[in-house]
Amino acid sequence: MSESRRDHLLFGGLFVAGRVLLQLLGFRLYFSLDWMFLADPADLRERLGQTLLDFHAYPPLLNLIAGLALKLAGPAAAGLLTVVYSGLGLGLASSLLALLRAFGIGRRAAFATALAFSLSPPALYLEHLFADALPSAALLALAAVLLHRAVLRQTALAWAGFFATGALLALLRGTFHLSWLAALLVLALAVSPPARRAEVLRGALGPVLLVVALNLKNLALFGFFGASSQTSFLYHVTVRRLPVAERAEWVRVGRLSPLALLDVYGSPRQYAPYFVAPPPGLPPVLADFEKRSSGQPNFNHWFMLDASRVHRSDALAYVKARPHEYARTVVRSLAQFFGPSTRWHPHDTKPGSPHHAHRALLGGYERGYDAVVHRFPLRGVGLYLLLPLPLFAAVRRLGALWQKRGAEERARGAVLAFAVFQIVFVAAVSSLLSFTESSRYRFAVEALIWFLTALALSELAPWLRRRRTLLTGSAKTPTLKSP
Repeated sequence: MSESRRDHLLFGGLFVAGRVLLQLLGFRLYFSLDWMFLADPADLRERLGQTLLDFHAYPPLLNLIAGLALKLAGPAAAGLLTVVYSGLGLGLASSLLALLRAFGIGRRAAFATALAFSLSPPALYLEHLFADALPSAALLALAAVLLHRAVLRQTALAWAGFFATGALLALLRGTFHLSWLAALLVLALAVSPPARRAEVLRGALGPVLLVVALNLKNLALFGFFGASSQTSFLYHVTVRRLPVAERAEWVRVGRLSPLALLDVYGSPRQYAPYFVAPPPGLPPVLADFEKRSSGQPNFNHWFMLDASRVHRSDALAYVKARPHEYARTVVRSLAQFFGPSTRWHPHDTKPGSPHHAHRALLGGYERGYDAVVHRFPLRGVGLYLLLPLPLFAAVRRLGALWQKRGAEERARGAVLAFAVFQIVFVAAVSSLLSFTESSRYRFAVEALIWFLTALALSELAPWLRRRRTLLTGSAKTPTLKSP
């Protein structure tokens, strides 16, 4: 058995033992099907295929996961998803371990870093939350590992694995859209020898076509080319920042639509006076104003197609009229992006928080972690204020690797470029288009941040040793020569 396989088996054993212990202590998956990005559970359970076809509000993958869990396990769906999400958590931490070892980090240091990451409050809390945060992080970290392997092997099959993870991300979260996938293709072609670029294209073809097919489905059925019709996220950093009285004045003079006065999280039935009645015979996932199972608003209602377009127009009108205010909001959102990933829900201080039960068991540990990571040198942002340093170190190392152009150098350079791009991309999109939840969105790239930070520290340690040796040597009393 290879050393790498032994390390991963040992790591997996420790990970599973820790998760079993947490289960025995009462640490549970927060399992809710009331999220706005999910269809009615009855539709997922009884007509999964048709529901996925008619779902336009958000990318469909999380609905598929929930529907399969309901079909396979019924009332025990939460237990099944606990196992699935623990497996994703193990995959995320194991990918971090694999990346560190691929870049020459020592066994003990790599093992300790991956284990510490897997035991951090963000990893524990979001691994036990049925949402898109953990799957996104696991897929991004796995994509980095598969990218390294694909550049070394240069086969269509290896590239297909890399692009398949990208396609799954595009089917999971609207952040990772088709143009993002195109950027991955450009990166793959750039790090491949000209003679092997055909293998890249062959590997990318199937996954890219899958994402294109989803977009074409929405174009054919709903009139837009994309994975998601929902634009309420943009509303938070624009129109919702206006005081109600000022918003009403903007509506009165025609700068905003009447929809700007409505609750963007309210039931779609509030749009009935503004839009033509939907076509007859629509399935429940498009016709019901509220989900029958819970009474929560159905954000996949037919009206939401037009409402999202109007909300987007209102948001762009705000940006055009108040660019400086929008810029200030983006800066505030960026500061929130680097806040605690466990503090993102509007009810975090109340029992309604998804992490209330988690906090009851590990709240002291979470507070201690936040005190170390998020309060120095700047409260709230904390150590993430230093993130430009590992990003700069990664770009610097990327430049050195790019000049050598060997297979291993290309593979490492590709991973560094991928990691830097994902961190900057997710930070920018989260800050430009969302507010209050951006710290949770950061978890998608958290493992990549730990990876680049570990690399920067591994470069810093020998530099410090050399400086110490130099200073120690220069401080010695010089030996005087006899005349």
